[in-house]
Amino acid sequence: MQRDSHPLSYAAIKVVWMVSWNVGFRLPGSKEDLSGSAATERQAIEMLVSESRKKMRQLGIRSHRGTAVFFIDSIQGDLQELNDTSLPEDYVVYLIISMVNDRRDADQKFQRERESEQGVEVSTAAEARSETVSPPPVSVSMGMINEWLSGNGSEPFAYRPVVDQLTSLSEPADINSWTSDLLDYFDFYDAGEVELFPRFLKLNLDRSMKLRAMWIKIGKNSPYIDYEELSASSGAAGDHADVFLEKFIPIADGNGETLVVDLREGSQKGCILCYPSDRAISNGVAWKGLAELLEEITRSLTEAAPFRDSYTADVVEGKLRWTPVR
Repeated sequence: MQRDSHPLSYAAIKVVWMVSWNVGFRLPGSKEDLSGSAATERQAIEMLVSESRKKMRQLGIRSHRGTAVFFIDSIQGDLQELNDTSLPEDYVVYLIISMVNDRRDADQKFQRERESEQGVEVSTAAEARSETVSPPPVSVSMGMINEWLSGNGSEPFAYRPVVDQLTSLSEPADINSWTSDLLDYFDFYDAGEVELFPRFLKLNLDRSMKLRAMWIKIGKNSPYIDYEELSASSGAAGDHADVFLEKFIPIADGNGETLVVDLREGSQKGCILCYPSDRAISNGVAWKGLAELLEEITRSLTEAAPFRDSYTADVVEGKLRWTPVR
């Protein structure tokens, strides 16, 4: 079980950072500003967030409505989310990275406009990042989905770490071989079932383990197949499978079909497959991973763009609903 860090678009030598809070919220004022330096910009931002959280915990404060002003080298920003310790740290880190990148892009754009008049070609920061851009971390996308749900009159997912859920599960969950994306996904908990994906309800960890146990039991009890033999010959992650494997972790379910994360070894470990109830998996990899799927969902919600050109999102009676495009 390992939660990987995510690369940052920019790196610098000895990046200086500082945080200052508004006076009047029992948080340190200008005389107690937190500051430091780091070898890379991401490390500086991570330190900025972790040290801010540490100071708030020391003061016994979980959140407040004030705004924290931060500095990353010469770039200044302000972020209210920095003051809410209930938000995942990597989500806040991502927000600051995005803000810093946006400010830098704006500066580059201004520089480009000035120098283009002189015939000088200037590449923007956004262009430099485009070659190495990857989907946001799962916790970041889920945080953005939560923001969209709250802003549109729907109840957001609760943040409940997987380790806190293990003792209350109906079926056991061996999370030691799980990817960090999968752990982050199940950290966001809902007692009911939300149509997070078109035609599929997001599963919480308990429901996922129940469904997994059901599918495996069906395979092992079938008089028509040798479950153990088919499992042993199933291949690597992303390969065709004739049965529901123990390495499959359900993440969503709908109309007799189940979306699963494939934890078999191989270059595609963590990819997402669809397991139909009436036939074996035969349609190949649906998404490369949870990060890619959730980025697609987040873009559809925040940009009001049809999901795969087929579904649009709305909130109906307080619940997220996806409607086919006519």
